[in-house]
Amino acid sequence: MMNALQKAQNALRRRLPERAFSPRAVTGRAPRSRLGGLAAGAFAAATMLSAAAGAGAVDLSGMAPPLFGAPGMPSTDLSPFTKWTHVLSAHDAERARMHQECAPGDSCKLQQWGVFIESLRGLDRWSQIVEVNRRMNSARYIEDIDNYGVTDYWATPGEFFDRSGDCEDYAIAKFMTLRQLGFSNEEMRIAIVHDTNLNLVHAVLVIYHEGVAYLLDNQIEQVVRVDSIRHYRPYYSVNETMWWRHS
Repeated sequence: MMNALQKAQNALRRRLPERAFSPRAVTGRAPRSRLGGLAAGAFAAATMLSAAAGAGAVDLSGMAPPLFGAPGMPSTDLSPFTKWTHVLSAHDAERARMHQECAPGDSCKLQQWGVFIESLRGLDRWSQIVEVNRRMNSARYIEDIDNYGVTDYWATPGEFFDRSGDCEDYAIAKFMTLRQLGFSNEEMRIAIVHDTNLNLVHAVLVIYHEGVAYLLDNQIEQVVRVDSIRHYRPYYSVNETMWWRHS
């Protein structure tokens, strides 16, 4: 017999495609009404799942301050986020290739990424954050439907370096690059937010540095404090081991 959490997870998958948990960048090219409804559906499904998880949720609220002013209900169950967990597993193979000799005909982008990472190792942590944000934001933005022929795709860093990507792909590449530089999983979250200025859904990276939450956003050139941003309302955030539903 299924428990309440399993029932909620199954209901979540029936109600929404996974793209409800992986919104596209805010460019104005996608219909606003569609993305607005997608955000509402994602929030409703996440609420249902978190409520059912109940006793299964881990109380780690003291580990990080509220995100964009919103508290978070934490859980260690990443099963609803199969695109994210696929990226995590696929990236293991990429890390191994990064240190191998570039094969003939290869784009060598992973090896170039490795060189970039090594070039930052002598910098202080703040400078590393700034340089990673700057380098990843220099990539060309392209929507998944044009890049992969599907409405939603979460790219590994290697795929992003080869083909560029949309908002969650920038955030993933930044997350993985900073992990390679020694930043811990606990210091970072990929956050899915509602941009109230454009009424669209967006993905960003949040990093906690010296007790302050900073935003790495492909729409903003500089690294800025999260508390300086008033137009983002978080739906959920996720890292390698946990996710948080934000009210």
